[in-house]
Amino acid sequence: MKAHYNKEILEASHMELVSFSRWMNKNHGNYPIIVGGWAVFSHLSKVSGELGKAKLGSMQLGFTPLGSRDIDVVFGSKYLMDMVLVNYFRANGFIAKKDILEVSYVKEVKTPLGVEQIFIDACTAKDVREIPDLKIKIPWNNAAKFNEKFELDKEAIIYVPIIELLLMQKIGAAIGRVLLRKTQASDYLESKIWKDCYDITNLLARLPVKQARLKKFLEQAKLGKHIGVLFGELKGQREILAEAKTSAEQLQEKIGI
Repeated sequence: MKAHYNKEILEASHMELVSFSRWMNKNHGNYPIIVGGWAVFSHLSKVSGELGKAKLGSMQLGFTPLGSRDIDVVFGSKYLMDMVLVNYFRANGFIAKKDILEVSYVKEVKTPLGVEQIFIDACTAKDVREIPDLKIKIPWNNAAKFNEKFELDKEAIIYVPIIELLLMQKIGAAIGRVLLRKTQASDYLESKIWKDCYDITNLLARLPVKQARLKKFLEQAKLGKHIGVLFGELKGQREILAEAKTSAEQLQEKIGI
């Protein structure tokens, strides 16, 4: 599954993230709120070879965060989102399509391995992520309240959710996808589940987490009683656990549920 996240597509996605963030900083005086895989990358870069610098290819020492194929962004308002969709996404080769968030934009890019697709998934702070099997709706508004600034470079700054909120979001995504597998199994879904497990494992194993705060976010989202779905999956992800030098039991102890 790790091959799905090859260096070529991750570098292309990272370049797009930097370009988009610079554009937002310059044209709207706004630091975009980035969730998902690039938010995980931002946190994990703190324990990589170059602390605090999210530059793909530059982190040769120690642990190197994986990055993300997709760029997930939460806008403060629908007005701002619509402005950006018109002025940036459509002007930079992105085509609209419906997805997990309110709208997803896809762009084809050429890499040494051929033509790849980059997705920018966009929603507003008023939107929610649904887990239909559990009748759960996870709001995105906390991302606008509980976040921290991260510098991609001097001209590209983003906000990412604090680690406990990000973990809750990733846990919700993983549980939802594992349940979805029963009726909509696919290679793509398996790659997303693998990435969720990778992100959750490395965040918990490599960074300090405030257990009480994480448990509060999980309880608010009504995910606590479904945590067994996640750990049933994690126990089968032996390579991810081995690389992070941890176990499913240790990770569950860190969550405290």
